[in-house]
Amino acid sequence: MIKAYFKGLKPLVLEQIQEAKESIQIAVAWFTDQDVLDILVEKRKQGIQVQVLISNDRKNFEEAYSLDFTKLQQIGGKLIVVETSFMHHKFCIVDQQVLLTGSANYTYSGFHKNNESIIITDEQESIKDFLLEFERFIEQAIEEEGLVVSPLVQALHHQIKLYNSQISWLEVALAEAEKQLECYEAGYRVRFQQIIEEILLLQRDILAYKAQRTEKQEAKKQYQEAKVRWESFQNIIAEDTQTITKAKDDILQESLKQLYREGVKLCHPDSPLVEEAHKAQAQQIFLKLKQAYDQNDLKALQTIVAELKLGIAFGDSNVSGASINDLEAFAQQLAEQVQQLAERLSTLQNDYRYILQMGEEAVLEKHFDREEMILKEKRRTLVEEIGRISKI
Repeated sequence: MIKAYFKGLKPLVLEQIQEAKESIQIAVAWFTDQDVLDILVEKRKQGIQVQVLISNDRKNFEEAYSLDFTKLQQIGGKLIVVETSFMHHKFCIVDQQVLLTGSANYTYSGFHKNNESIIITDEQESIKDFLLEFERFIEQAIEEEGLVVSPLVQALHHQIKLYNSQISWLEVALAEAEKQLECYEAGYRVRFQQIIEEILLLQRDILAYKAQRTEKQEAKKQYQEAKVRWESFQNIIAEDTQTITKAKDDILQESLKQLYREGVKLCHPDSPLVEEAHKAQAQQIFLKLKQAYDQNDLKALQTIVAELKLGIAFGDSNVSGASINDLEAFAQQLAEQVQQLAERLSTLQNDYRYILQMGEEAVLEKHFDREEMILKEKRRTLVEEIGRISKI
């Protein structure tokens, strides 16, 4: 399950935290919302593990609206302040089963003023990535006696890796959502094939009759368009039956193929993108890529392709030598891509066709019953019209 939200972000965060039964792990650059802190204190009093990472920024500690985190620390909650570099994450993991991540800080502006988004998912491989990132900070905190020290470049590399991970699973979710819309449309056409054919035929005949009795080019154009719609429907209907009988695994297969093709371009020894010095290494990476593809291992493919895009696979990341400004620009570019994908996913998941396709079958049946009544009424109107014009 992957769902993108653009409104009601604070209630969403509070609701998910309230559902926690074992642990809550939060990493957020700015945290000044009292209600979120209060619910964390409440959950800690219930014996739930609470760990919070925040950036070492004056907004978190020195402003009038800054929070008193000692309330959480005094009852065993963990607060870790990221020093030296700027920790810019915004994610929350509940019971290591649900992930909330996006652009919103836990502040008034983040929840109410800015245009922000939060993606929520229970996809375990993605959650694992974020848990590893969280644990990285925890381990460094232990090594530095409670003080997390992370070089800015290293932090940016990790941020880029997380963005690439989000992009990969958002693309998979988009493919699934698009497939559901395609299945709805195909199912609609197959279910109402006969009546749709009758309507298209009636429309064609009415416009043909009108075109014969006028010299206006617009009437003749409308007839030609109606004729094309009729012929196109005959071609599409055969494909529709195959579409609605395809297994859901086809969505996974399409994602695997797309990633595999990307990977081949970047690591095949004969690819012009592979430097001569990397040929031997490229051969080994290509074999791993093919093995992951043959085993339907989506996570492994995502990791290999992400590392190839960054250059990490060849041991000399194409961003490792970049300036901090370049890294920040690249991270911002990926963040914008994540935002665009999330918005696209939200649009599709809020489409009535997707909602019906993913909902209860009884609701879809009622919807189709109403659609059938609409189509029959449309057919009746066209029959009456062709009856009138045939008498002229």
